[in-house]
Amino acid sequence: MGLVGQSSSYGTRPNESGGRETNSVSVPERFMDEITCEIMVLPMLLPSGHFVDRSTLDKLHTTDCVYGRPPSDPFTEVSQYSYEQTE
Repeated sequence: MGLVGQSSSYGTRPNESGGRETNSVSVPERFMDEITCEIMVLPMLLPSGHFVDRSTLDKLHTTDCVYGRPPSDPFTEVSQYSYEQTE
């Protein structure tokens, strides 16, 4: 997993316009998962205002359940929240 603000090591690199360039295709930052730094397929808006892909959120919630924790926002650790799918 990548960290927020770092570029992914899987063939992407920052470009001049603030996005990432993958195989000569420019990808704007707003389409990048803020946790994995991968292109989002199903963006979800968290209460903290961050965007992550639904698959990332599902993995995080599965990990929370393994440790007996309720699902929480990975940026604020606030539990019992709802998130919404963006268009």
